[in-house]
Amino acid sequence: MIYCNPMPIAASCQLDKDTTEAILNSFARAVADLIELGKSLEITIGVITIKIVNRNLTYAYRSNFEQQMNDT
Repeated sequence: MIYCNPMPIAASCQLDKDTTEAILNSFARAVADLIELGKSLEITIGVITIKIVNRNLTYAYRSNFEQQMNDT
């Protein structure tokens, strides 16, 4: 199981810790169930895209994000 500290998310969403933790656990469980069923997923969160195809996980950052990180 993937663990994520729910406190920063809870604070930014103005939700309590328990509610946020339940949401994150449900999301992780749903992703795991879909992978177990052999489904492919593409999840984009901000500047990163996570792809799971045939149970292989890959990720990629948006190309301009890498350039922005290298610019001073």
